[in-house]
Amino acid sequence: MAARTKSKVTLKYKTKYRVRNWAAYEESLRRRGDITIWFAAAAVRSWNARPTG
Repeated sequence: MAARTKSKVTLKYKTKYRVRNWAAYEESLRRRGDITIWFAAAAVRSWNARPTG
């Protein structure tokens, strides 16, 4: 039990990370919400819009 309580990280010893490459960091923040959707060629060919009138 004693070993388990000693393994917890306290705020005093929490690792701090610093950004060194700001250009890459900001670019990654911009791309964070991007998603890519791939459609099969057969699905694109068979995709027909309903006629509106």
